[in-house]
Amino acid sequence: LAPEIVEDPKNQTVDAGFNATFDCAAKGHPMPSITWIKNDDALAVQSHNRNRVAEIFLDDEQIHSQLVIKGVKREDNGKYYCFANNSAGEIASKTAFLSTKDLGETHA
Repeated sequence: LAPEIVEDPKNQTVDAGFNATFDCAAKGHPMPSITWIKNDDALAVQSHNRNRVAEIFLDDEQIHSQLVIKGVKREDNGKYYCFANNSAGEIASKTAFLSTKDLGETHA
């Protein structure tokens, strides 16, 4: 069974220095693998030491992946989505946006 996204990541607005968390879940058979992509670049997420990805296997066909960006900075702003694939196919989730607020920032 080709993968199907069962939970899309949601937009996050986070104060600078705090953590942002994106969730994604997919199902399929065989169990899909989930990759996180920022601004259409898969390596942007994997190569950053402040990014942590946790994966939880919910059952034989469903996987939940959580991307945590620690100590968010303005450079982390952008669009994030997850990509699920297995031998039967691949699918991308909806896109979520991360925006940061600087502490003490006031809008006139």
